Amino acid sequence: MTAGTSRRRLAIGSVRLNGGLTLDPASRAAGRLTLAARNLDDLSALALTKLGGQLDADIILAAPDGRQDVDLKARGARLVGPSVSIDKLDATIGAKDIYGRPMLDAAVAIDRAVAAGETISAIRFDSKGAPEASAFTLSANARGFALKGAGRLVPGEPLKLEIASFDARRDGRAITLANPASFSFPASRVEIAGLALMIDKGRVTLDGRAGETLDLRLAARDVPLSAARIAVPSLDLSGTLNAEAQVKGRPGDLSGPWKLRIARLVTPETRQAGLPPVEIAGEGALKGDATSVSATVNAGRGASLTLRGRLRSMPRGRSIFPPRGVSMPRWRTPSSP
Repeated sequence: MTAGTSRRRLAIGSVRLNGGLTLDPASRAAGRLTLAARNLDDLSALALTKLGGQLDADIILAAPDGRQDVDLKARGARLVGPSVSIDKLDATIGAKDIYGRPMLDAAVAIDRAVAAGETISAIRFDSKGAPEASAFTLSANARGFALKGAGRLVPGEPLKLEIASFDARRDGRAITLANPASFSFPASRVEIAGLALMIDKGRVTLDGRAGETLDLRLAARDVPLSAARIAVPSLDLSGTLNAEAQVKGRPGDLSGPWKLRIARLVTPETRQAGLPPVEIAGEGALKGDATSVSATVNAGRGASLTLRGRLRSMPRGRSIFPPRGVSMPRWRTPSSP
């Protein structure tokens, strides 16, 4: 690609875009663009979607020694776009060598945002760049959670994201990172190492890689079902979950064993029915678009259920147990013949 220069001066209603860019043969850009928009709705007809709000931005691009650097300052208010709105935005970002060994300095504050119907408030992201790594912190409030995290973006081949800490707290309960974890990004996939979350006194771990093919290992140890209230306060469950699974292959052609055990499950429905705590145990193996299932449910003397067979994924997200190989459930009570 040949190098070229492009200068822009655009005015549409209250929107003004000025500046110019130069592209080198490697498509690295150098130059400056400034945007002053009192009302982004003036661009709605051009964008073919509803826009709104006020935005001022200053973007400086540079390509020293073949690197791509970007400096951005932006301030906005009452911003509206497709499926997203932002009450107030204040961002200062400096990124160096973004296609090679990225280094990030940033201070981003968003008072309140709504994305796909979800409200997120008090969003703060700060990063301090250094050649060996860019250390960052992130905090926000969403769905009643107070979220906090910290980590480092480590340049190299592959690029690595190290998570040093994370916690989500709601109504005195918490989901926290048990130990540092890392995400690596080689070509077309992500590799996950050491991800372990503490949910009350339980622990959930995930390791492996995901991309065009999956190779993941998931385990849950002594997770209290009462912790479901962290996500859905109206849920009234008790009991303990233990589970593990290995998943390999391409979506639609997965394989791997799984098993789970739920001990002393109590729900409002079982409590109302006068049932004792329920014990559930199951195992199986994924193969293609189906999984084998062998499961038992025991709700005390005289009340038991056994399932054996295959559970197949059906179009539009439906699932069925095909009749062949399924033991039909039989519930027994003390008065049953």
